[in-house]
Amino acid sequence: MGKRANPAVVGAFVIGAVVILVAAVTLFGSGRLFRTTYPYIIYFSGDVNGLNVGAPVKFKGVELGSVTKIMLNVTGEDDLADRRLDPEDVRIPVIIELDRDSTLELGMPRPPDEERIRRLIELGLRAELSMESFVTGLLYVKLDIAPDSPARLIEDARIPYVQIPSKPTALEEVQRKAAAFLARLDKLDVEGLIDSLAKTIQGIETLVNSPALTE
Repeated sequence: MGKRANPAVVGAFVIGAVVILVAAVTLFGSGRLFRTTYPYIIYFSGDVNGLNVGAPVKFKGVELGSVTKIMLNVTGEDDLADRRLDPEDVRIPVIIELDRDSTLELGMPRPPDEERIRRLIELGLRAELSMESFVTGLLYVKLDIAPDSPARLIEDARIPYVQIPSKPTALEEVQRKAAAFLARLDKLDVEGLIDSLAKTIQGIETLVNSPALTE
């Protein structure tokens, strides 16, 4: 009579086979195993609440890839005790992937490789966060050509990816201008201006009520 199989061993074998089968279906079904993708990094200085891994990356509304990782970066954190932390020191690195086959199928003459993207950056390629849905509040990464927008890059030799410059959203730009205006207003001698204005009004009143002007 043959030796009876160990149920634990059989169960482990079945579970392992199912896991391998699911992984194979996922890889082959999605086509990720044979896809060629190009990773890039974008540093956002604003709030990225609403941006999730898997969010689309679009150029002029056409989807070219997706977000693969969202991280946190604080430059100069080693000497925070010795200096003031500037808001510009806090950046959110976002890794995106552009799909080669998708871009070519959409009519792009060349794949979005590093050479092509570097050239587009010189011509004004910029990234910003945009609202995917006002109902859900979800964001996506919007790529566009904005030659008038400065190419603000983070200098970090540890970055293994080509960096696509980011530009502030319309709301962030309004907030920045408002903050700059308030900063200039704070530097004004408001009390001195009020005192000078009061003296001017008093002088006008004296002139208007003078006997010579009455005659």
